[in-house]
Amino acid sequence: MKNYLQEINNYYFFPALASLGVAIFLLEMHKSNVFLLGIIAIRIYCTKHRKIQLCCLLVAFLTLLSSGYLLIHEKKHQLDEMKNCSGKLTIWPDNIRVDGDRLQLRGKVKLDNPTFTFKNLAFYKLTSKEEKIYWQTRMRPVEISFVGSSQKPLDQINRFGFNYQKFLKQQKIYQIITVKKIHSISAVVVPIYRFDRWIGILRSWLAQHIQRNFGKQTAIYMNMLLLGIKQSEFSEIEETFSTLGILHLFSLSGMHATFFMNCLRYFLLRIGIQTNKVFWLQLLFAIFYSGMTGFSISVIRALLQMSFQLINQKYSLKLSSLDCWSLALIVHLLGNPYLLFTNAGKFSYFLSFFIYYILKIIAHYPSKWLKSSLLSLLLGITMIPLAGVTFYEWQVFSSLLTWICFPLFKKILLPIILSSFLFSFISKINIYIVILEQFFQSLTILFMRIEQFWSGNIGIRHFSFFTCLLIIYLLICFFNAWINKKRRAISYSICLLLVLNFKFLSPIGTVAIIDVGQGDSIFLQAPFHKENILIDTGGKLAFKKEEWAMRQQEKAGATYSVIPYLKSRGVTKLDKVFITHGDEDNFGDLLTISKKIKIKNLYFPNGTTKKKKFLSAIKQLSKNGTRCYELLAGDNIDSYFHFEFLSPFKEGIGENNDSLVMYTKIADKSFLFTGDLEIEGEHQLIKYWPTLTIDILKVGHHGSKTSSSPMFLDQLKPQEAIISCGRNNHFNHPNIEVLKELEKRQIDLFRTDQQGMIYYEWLPGSKLSKGKVVKKTN
Repeated sequence: MKNYLQEINNYYFFPALASLGVAIFLLEMHKSNVFLLGIIAIRIYCTKHRKIQLCCLLVAFLTLLSSGYLLIHEKKHQLDEMKNCSGKLTIWPDNIRVDGDRLQLRGKVKLDNPTFTFKNLAFYKLTSKEEKIYWQTRMRPVEISFVGSSQKPLDQINRFGFNYQKFLKQQKIYQIITVKKIHSISAVVVPIYRFDRWIGILRSWLAQHIQRNFGKQTAIYMNMLLLGIKQSEFSEIEETFSTLGILHLFSLSGMHATFFMNCLRYFLLRIGIQTNKVFWLQLLFAIFYSGMTGFSISVIRALLQMSFQLINQKYSLKLSSLDCWSLALIVHLLGNPYLLFTNAGKFSYFLSFFIYYILKIIAHYPSKWLKSSLLSLLLGITMIPLAGVTFYEWQVFSSLLTWICFPLFKKILLPIILSSFLFSFISKINIYIVILEQFFQSLTILFMRIEQFWSGNIGIRHFSFFTCLLIIYLLICFFNAWINKKRRAISYSICLLLVLNFKFLSPIGTVAIIDVGQGDSIFLQAPFHKENILIDTGGKLAFKKEEWAMRQQEKAGATYSVIPYLKSRGVTKLDKVFITHGDEDNFGDLLTISKKIKIKNLYFPNGTTKKKKFLSAIKQLSKNGTRCYELLAGDNIDSYFHFEFLSPFKEGIGENNDSLVMYTKIADKSFLFTGDLEIEGEHQLIKYWPTLTIDILKVGHHGSKTSSSPMFLDQLKPQEAIISCGRNNHFNHPNIEVLKELEKRQIDLFRTDQQGMIYYEWLPGSKLSKGKVVKKTN
């Protein structure tokens, strides 16, 4: 057997490709994945190596079984939504998350009717500070008896946006329960053989030990870098690390796993344990530590790869580094076929694969300083294809910051954290804890200061499947040419730069009504990236809460809707932003967007600054260099998009009837964007513009009965109408009477609450496309 395996040494990459292709094809049957599987099959056939091909078939068959089981499990656990349900939920302490007045529980639920058991994510609104403390200090598993409702996670609602349903499905969670009332809480007895559960209990206990014995900032870093636990307070600095492109340093990965494994080996050898026993203890530690980090994907990848390297050294299997990487991927995919659908899986395996090439390149350079510099630089370049399918921007200078911070983490931060953690079980020195807390506070302030002057992100637009494959091919050619010292490396780098700037070559223009829930946000992009315009930003009302109930991790809606979509279109600055009036569901996320995407010019109706919150927002924008302009009916703006403003006729106070009404013609169709204009304003508008007709109407005030009067619709004669409103909103928008009026006039209707984003596209000199939607209605 050993001889047989050694015959395919240096070729385990092919079975890994076979496993990857089968998993991706089965779990997401798409044309591009069929193409990918076909390429992999042809490449394996072209090896003409019978033993490699047999090995690939075996691995593909095992992956088929694993993926097939997952699909059967998924189908078996599908459940219709239930407005009322009751049952019992078993929760393990490391699956409890408390953020303000929101309690998140992950565990197994057993419903009473129908009788059904499945893995679940549950949410509960805490009612008191005492209840919050109870859940924060839980260190043993419990079972709660509850009454609530069950629903499916929200599917993708915006193009290239976050798909919550898919995200949870990768964790084998298919339902979300909203707990309305907890009847009882009882202790759960943990079976002695449930190793994973005992590790989870230990992990939870250690996290609370850290919080009890260290300062707030120290505990955040320690829990994050030792146990992979991100406290709710971490969200305050997470955005900073993400902007700087160093968030990976604060997420448990191969660097951390290697550090702890090396520390263990050094310690065991120093106390005199034989090398043979050290080998087995390291393998046991790999299993234990993966559990202690909550079975983090990047940690499992690193520990699997290191374990294969240890086995290779002990038994002289003559495996290459690429073989160890490939075997780790195969084992990991068999255990979790959704592995490469997760961001952690993509980044961990993709970057570790390219390290294989990079190490070959830097091996020729004698200077350690130059080697580490090149390693950081080239790893930053390999991030390009992943950035194009996940974050839609490439952080150019993150390589520089990673290069600076890596030694800081490896030689200072991790040793300090580990030694302080271990020493906390022996003694507690208050002065040391205070110094440590000041150190981490200063470190956080330093990173925040750097963020203020940081502007190294390049918007690269969403990459299609084939664009991504092309970039990966160019990267491999680039690295091979560099290794072989060929001048073609320069040609490949130029090709990469051209692909990065593809957004300036795209002739497609877009009008998109973004799904922001109960609010408005409309994006217009001209062909060849000539102009980018946003009409309203979405937002939601903020209600006052007691201090204990304030949520740390609650982000603005634009973080999940408007900003990702703008980035997917390659937008790094908005030429114009129009705010139709002073309600928070129209401008509430303005400042959030401005922190990520520069706003050159802001336009709003005359008088909107009488709203205090809006005035505060534009003062902040003005400080950051945004030019602000007030508008009234009769004004117009001429650029790529020509806008005529039909309302308001006089200075207002930022209310619904003071809405900015905008008319524009795009390709062969005319649009009217009405904000939250109500019937009174509609009648005034058609009185002043008696000959106005349009093709596409953005219905006013989310389809409320206070807008869209029969007289207004009869004059405009729109062919299509769009209503932007939230799912199951408290206002019952859109109103049934408005829907009947639209239907009576045979106006085609689009609704964001049912269909998600609605968008139109066109090419220069051509007609506007028909309205497209993200979600198909039945």
